[in-house]
Amino acid sequence: VDVYITVINYLNNKTNSNYKYTTKKNQTLIHARTEEGFGIDDFKKVIDKKAEEWMGTEMEKYLRPETLFGTKFEGYLNQTINNKAGGTDWSKIH
Repeated sequence: VDVYITVINYLNNKTNSNYKYTTKKNQTLIHARTEEGFGIDDFKKVIDKKAEEWMGTEMEKYLRPETLFGTKFEGYLNQTINNKAGGTDWSKIH
């Protein structure tokens, strides 16, 4: 149960949402990923990456357990982060 509380609370804090760790669907998704060998740090990385990418965009509505912890979880975990504008910020290259 601790992993459910930790992961859902982290998601709620990061995205200003109010998901429940007691929901069977949320527990099933989290349990499935932990059975594949993923840990709490992996969940936090996915939440951090997708929140950074999607907050303030039309994709923000997908910052939810069923999207983040579903079948694309490993892809999200291994994704490299680009800035929201996309591409290179040439002003920072000298």
